[in-house]
Amino acid sequence: MARVCHSAPGRALPSHIQTVQHDAPGGMPARCCCRRLSTGHVQRPALRSGCHIPAPAPGGPRVRYGRFSAHRSAWHPRHGKRRARCGYRCRCIPGRMQTLRDIIDVKKWEINQAAGRYIRAHEAVQRISIRNRLNDFMQAHGTELAATLAPELMGLSQQPALLTGHALDRSAHYLREALSVWLSTGEEINYAAEDSDILTAIGFRPDAASRVDNQEKYTPAQSLIYARRRTELAGR
Repeated sequence: MARVCHSAPGRALPSHIQTVQHDAPGGMPARCCCRRLSTGHVQRPALRSGCHIPAPAPGGPRVRYGRFSAHRSAWHPRHGKRRARCGYRCRCIPGRMQTLRDIIDVKKWEINQAAGRYIRAHEAVQRISIRNRLNDFMQAHGTELAATLAPELMGLSQQPALLTGHALDRSAHYLREALSVWLSTGEEINYAAEDSDILTAIGFRPDAASRVDNQEKYTPAQSLIYARRRTELAGR
């Protein structure tokens, strides 16, 4: 039995188009998209845009195999080199990273030590200046100062060292009290003329950044380890 094919389900065909019936081999109905026009010609369905039937590939399997061999030969050495580079990096990168960590740790230690030396040198300049100026003051006014503190200092040469120490502590307390009262007046304070240029050049306090760099404290044993590590890195 023949089967009628339609252009689209549920859509009526125009009057000048008739459906065409086909019989498949063996008498079975076959599905078809052909349509017969009123002129008597059979209209075949057109190929969709962009669709085409591929032409047979030129050459046989041997030609294709030759191209395959050429491409494989071009790829295989590059693949081997890439794997070799990856293996080299996997072996070398951990060692390099450890070396970089050692260098960074040594540099941090060097910066810490340099900052500490700078801070101590700054303090030493101020400390020496204060001691020298106090010595000059005592040379010029020591007699008057001792006479002022005579109730505490008189007769100390015959006293034990412990009593002498207590007398000096009480005298220092009086001096501190007198200095505190003088500071409360708001008098302007300037460097001594002898050391004014040096003290002005170094600044009143060390740079704040040096305090940050010197925050971490290293024991003598740690410093010795870093010094040896620095020597080893310099020899590489």
